[in-house]
Amino acid sequence: MGGNGFQPPVVPDPLDIHVPIYQLFGCLGEALDLVHPQLTDHHKSTAVIAALIADEMALPSEERANLILASLIHDAGAFGLKQRLDVARFDSEDILPHCTAGYQLLRGCPSLGAIAEIVRHHHVRWADCRDAPLQEVPIPRTSHLLHLADRVAVGIGHVSNPLSLGREIVKRIRDNTGKMLAPELVQIFEKVASRPAFWFDVTSHRIGSILDGLWRCSSDSCETVALSEIEHLFSRVIDFRSRFTASHSVAVAAIAEAIGQRMGLGDSCRSLRAAGHFHDLGKLSVPVEILEKPGPLTPEEISLIMVHPYHTFQVLRKVDQLNEITRWASCHHECLDGSGYPFCLAAEHIPMAARILAVADMFVALSEDRPYRPTLPRAEVIRILGYRAKNSKLDGSIVALVTHYFDELDARHRDVRKQLSASYGDFVRPLGLLSTRGTPPS
Repeated sequence: MGGNGFQPPVVPDPLDIHVPIYQLFGCLGEALDLVHPQLTDHHKSTAVIAALIADEMALPSEERANLILASLIHDAGAFGLKQRLDVARFDSEDILPHCTAGYQLLRGCPSLGAIAEIVRHHHVRWADCRDAPLQEVPIPRTSHLLHLADRVAVGIGHVSNPLSLGREIVKRIRDNTGKMLAPELVQIFEKVASRPAFWFDVTSHRIGSILDGLWRCSSDSCETVALSEIEHLFSRVIDFRSRFTASHSVAVAAIAEAIGQRMGLGDSCRSLRAAGHFHDLGKLSVPVEILEKPGPLTPEEISLIMVHPYHTFQVLRKVDQLNEITRWASCHHECLDGSGYPFCLAAEHIPMAARILAVADMFVALSEDRPYRPTLPRAEVIRILGYRAKNSKLDGSIVALVTHYFDELDARHRDVRKQLSASYGDFVRPLGLLSTRGTPPS
């Protein structure tokens, strides 16, 4: 894949925050599964199944850890609701593009190369490998194992009799042995699946706690990753679902950081930038079909969008190292008069960083194309920001600063959009998405 914009150089940052990678991937997988009730806990279930089979195989700890991490985000490249539901059908066809998309998203992080390769091949049929043993790119056994675990997971729902369900799933898996699935892995799976505890585990409402225990068995259970590396992955998973949002989170992060610097916030600007990257994580619960709707939204669709900062809060709050960032990110739609959402906070309870994020978010949104309108001109952006400040929705002092430095901030926004235009184009062209998602932003 060409273009350096897709893989931004990772520059050491003395203010960087290091976060457990397992917790971060768990957050991302949970956010991805919010898009439809049918998909609830799919990534966690897949990870538990994969981990239990890996334990039976006595896989080395590093290989097992990479498998769990890949399982937690394996469908990150499936953007639309229809695509996610198609992938969740056992006999789905033509679903390899989402594997390639997930690989392209992950490969931009230097330390995630092994995980990217697992995701890249996790829907390759075993028979296709058997018939073409001399492949240019060897397929990791963990990809075949993830494929098997994923196919088991899509058969799991809310059931009253896990053992009866288990017998049905085992039969379906057995019927696909040697075709879709690797025979030696199916054999190991059948041994694991013969234990009632396996089906009680994978259908449990405590699936998250069960997975936590399996992860702690890995010698890599304390591995951390720097936000300077991982935040770009999150913003791309969030934003690359649509050309209308392709640069949004990165732009909000850049503008919020610039405002913070102008306000003399010092070291807090690093966390403010991270909050910008993460602020729309909960928007993964909103189907891309709604994000790209050209006409007015229905009340139900508006409700789906309004819940996104709440999801951002609930998903990220599990990561202790991100407590401050989580609070700021989840408050970017709060208003000084208490009319905002999701918490209806009064002005004295809205942190300054969250107020900056709210202004940066609106500044960027008004300066971007939307499916229902083109980019607004400078005067209109300033007018709307001023109107919101006058009516106690936004902080007037921050809006005044943005107005004063508008040209400087607008230039920074344009630079981000230009960079992300190249990144988004490099991402969608190999996947054949340009015809359905339009041209990259400019």
